[in-house]
Amino acid sequence: TASVLQLLGEHQRAVEILRQAVRARQRTFGFANLETKRAAELLADAEAKLHHEAEKAEKSADRAETSEGGLRSPEPRTRGSPAAPVPMARRSSSGKKPARS
Repeated sequence: TASVLQLLGEHQRAVEILRQAVRARQRTFGFANLETKRAAELLADAEAKLHHEAEKAEKSADRAETSEGGLRSPEPRTRGSPAAPVPMARRSSSGKKPARS
């Protein structure tokens, strides 16, 4: 479903659907499961495309305003809230399990 939405250019809806899919897999399979990781990878890809499309639209809007001849006053750029990170399993820095005492 999300890939079809991306092909149609509806990146925001695709991201929302993939976020739901990741959360459902986290609850069902756990955080370290391969299905959860794959859904998280798809979500990260969709979010990157969403941000790319937003930046592309912003640049084209900037070009349209400056091509009209008027100078634009600088405005602070605000973006939507960043995507919530997908929690992954924690590992120790050495890769070994901690010794029990």
